[in-house]
Amino acid sequence: MNADDTIVAIASASGKSARGIVRLSGPDAAAIVSRLVDEPPGEGTYVRLLRRIKLPDTGPFPVILYVMRAPRSYTREDVVEIHAPGSPPLLAAILAQTLRLGARQAEAGEFTKRAFLNGRIDLAQAEAVLAIIQSASVQEERMALSALTGHLGGEVKAIRDGLVSLAADIEAGLDFFEEDVTFAGPARQAEAVDSASRAVASLVEESTLRRTFREEVIVVIYGAANAGKSSLFNMLAGDDIAIVRDQPGTTRDILEAAAQIGGVHFLFVDTAGVRTAAEVIEKVAVERTRAFVREAHMVLFVVDASETPGSDVETLYEEMQGLTHIVVLNKADKGLAIDEEGWRERYGEGAVLEVSSKSGDGREALEAALVDFVRGGRVDMSTARFALAERQRRSLEEALDALGRAAEAIAAGAGDEFVSLEIKEAATCLGRITGEDYAEDLLDEVFSRFCLGK
Repeated sequence: MNADDTIVAIASASGKSARGIVRLSGPDAAAIVSRLVDEPPGEGTYVRLLRRIKLPDTGPFPVILYVMRAPRSYTREDVVEIHAPGSPPLLAAILAQTLRLGARQAEAGEFTKRAFLNGRIDLAQAEAVLAIIQSASVQEERMALSALTGHLGGEVKAIRDGLVSLAADIEAGLDFFEEDVTFAGPARQAEAVDSASRAVASLVEESTLRRTFREEVIVVIYGAANAGKSSLFNMLAGDDIAIVRDQPGTTRDILEAAAQIGGVHFLFVDTAGVRTAAEVIEKVAVERTRAFVREAHMVLFVVDASETPGSDVETLYEEMQGLTHIVVLNKADKGLAIDEEGWRERYGEGAVLEVSSKSGDGREALEAALVDFVRGGRVDMSTARFALAERQRRSLEEALDALGRAAEAIAAGAGDEFVSLEIKEAATCLGRITGEDYAEDLLDEVFSRFCLGK
C-alpha cells in the first residue's frame, strides 16, 4: 500500500439501489473529480455540491459531491464521495474513469487502514468498523459502536501506559544500580502489576468473543412433562433428533441442535420435562434443565394447549418472569383448550404463539418471532461491554500471562531485569490491540477481512 497516492472504490453495497457511492481518498481526490464534473468542487470542506458528470460513453447526468478536506475527514486525507444513481454499470463506469485519471483501486479495508495509519482511529476502533458492518443484531451493533467510540482502546491504552511507565522506572533503577538509587522497588512493582492484572482480567471477564456473540443465540425449550417440547425441538432443528413418545418424562439428557434462521444462528436446547420427580436420576435432569434456563439467552415456554393449564404450568410459568421468553401453545392440531387471547387474559401480556409441532402449523410465525427478538434487541446476548475479535481476546490473555510471570518474578526476587522483561511483554501484547505495537502482518490480518470501499 502506498499511502501517498489517491485510492478509489465503490463504497455502497453491491446490486441495484436508488443511490450508489464512489469514494476517493488522497492528495489528488479533488483534482481527479474536477476533471469528471462540469464545475470543480472548490476549496470548501464538509460541503455538499450538485454537479453534472460526463463519462466517455454517456451524456451528462446529475450527481452529488460530498467534499471533506484533510485533515477533517475519515482518513485525514482529502476525501470526495460521488453519489450517483445506484446502477452497477454506471458506478463501474465512474470507477473506471477515475482509474484512468490517476486514481488507484483501493485494497480491501484500505480507507479504514489509512484512517488508522494517519492517527484518526486506533486499531480497536478500526476493527469496530468491521464489527458494525458484520453485526447481526441490535445488541451486537451497540457493543461495536461502544468500541468505535474508543472505550475499549482507551481502557487498554491506560493500562499499557502504566506498564510502560513502570518498566521505564525499573530500568532507570538498573542504570543507577551502583549508586543504590531505586525508582520502583519490589513493593511498588507488585502493587502496579497486581493492579494491571486485575484491570486486564476485568476486560476479559466483561467481554465476549465476537464470533460467539454473533453465532450462538441459545434458546432453551422448557415446560412441563409431555408438553411436546421434543417434537418442537425436532421441528425447529429440522431433524428427528429427540425421541418423541406419549410417556411423560421421556427426555432426560440435554439435546442440542444448531439452526440458521433468517441469518441468525440459533442453538436450540431440548430439556427434561419438569414434574414431580419419581426417581433420583430424574431430579438431576430437572435441576440441569433449570440451570440451562437460567443461562439461556431466551426460553421457549411450551404448554400443552389441548388441555387447560394446571397448577404445575402456573408454577413453572412464574419462573419465566424476568426472563426473555415466548409462550408456545403447542398441540394446536388437537384443538385448543386455551388460545392466545385466553392465555393473555389469564397470565398477562407477552409473546404467545399457537403451534402444532406435529403438523408444522405456526412454525413460520415462531421462527419469525425468534429472529425479531434477536434483531430487535430484545435478547440480551451477553452482559459483556465489549464484543472482541479473537485476536483481541488472545492479546489480552497473553498480556495476563506475562503479568502473572512478572508477579512470580517479583515474589521470587528474580531481579529487576526479569520483571521488566515480562512487563514490557505485557505492554506489547496490549499495544497490539490499539495498534501502538504492530507489524505489517498484523495489519494484513485485520484489514484483509474488510470489503472494498471501507
